[in-house]
Amino acid sequence: MKKFCPKCGTENENKAKFCKKCGYNFTERTTTEIYNLEDTNKKREDLKQNTNNKNKLLIVIIIVLVCVIAIFILREINSNNKSKLTSSTNTVSSSSLNESSVSSDEDDKLTIENNPKLDAAALIYYVSENNISDSSIDSQGYIVRLPSNSELINSLSKKGQNQVYEVYREENRNDGGPVFVYTINSDDTINIYRESEDAGFNPDETYDPVKSISKSKVIEYLNDHNMASEVRNLSNQVEIQQTDKD
Repeated sequence: MKKFCPKCGTENENKAKFCKKCGYNFTERTTTEIYNLEDTNKKREDLKQNTNNKNKLLIVIIIVLVCVIAIFILREINSNNKSKLTSSTNTVSSSSLNESSVSSDEDDKLTIENNPKLDAAALIYYVSENNISDSSIDSQGYIVRLPSNSELINSLSKKGQNQVYEVYREENRNDGGPVFVYTINSDDTINIYRESEDAGFNPDETYDPVKSISKSKVIEYLNDHNMASEVRNLSNQVEIQQTDKD
């Protein structure tokens, strides 16, 4: 096997240490090549190591970014959940408060009941508020007389169920005329009458009601004007008297 001189190109024996023409030292070349090869290999290893280090650093950075993004997303989810929970709690609280308020309002409303004292108190307030009778509310209370044999019923055009209700102030229960009188039809329509200030009710005349109104309309009016509490308080100061005659 032959080898060529890298300096002059002369062919030499494979075992030759020097070029037969120019004297080039093949041993020096081999050593240099070895050094160059080792240096190249070292550079390759360093480059590979640097590449591996960069890849590891890149992986670490990616992992850190993923963790940061995950933490951010979890915080946003928790924040939204807390916000929804707070909103839901406020809604429930508001709803409960509204329901409580509505319930309280409903509890304070007047309803149609079979309660003569409450009915009388409601009608007294309605008559006073609508100027049907020249009467302000008397804090001392009222007497409602139900005469069983009243000649007055014959003078009323709408006799209801043939029972007249005479409303007196407590202060003039024994003298003076009633503030107003009323009858109640079978359909709960109330017929309100007011006597003449000078002559009272004349038994020889027939009187038409000053106003006829259903009990439900009276209750509705008082509820609309938030007078339920006043009516209930007044009903405690109403006395119902059943009498045998006028």
